[in-house]
Amino acid sequence: MDDKTLTVKMPDGTSRIVILSQATTFNKSTEGTKSDVTVGSRVAVFGANNPDGSVTAQTVSLNPMFRGVSNASSSALSR
Repeated sequence: MDDKTLTVKMPDGTSRIVILSQATTFNKSTEGTKSDVTVGSRVAVFGANNPDGSVTAQTVSLNPMFRGVSNASSSALSR
């Protein structure tokens, strides 16, 4: 790691160099609770789909950022 790159070890054991630019942003999240979620919050839910169309959440991310991912989306929470 230096000022302009990071070297990331991939799951298969290989390494990939990540080039950082002036436009690179870093996001850091902290653990939250259900009370952190309010009506209108932007959320992304990851979990298992149920037959009735609901989702059993494994993870709920608040204010998700999907930069550079063309088919990703987030939703505003409603009642």
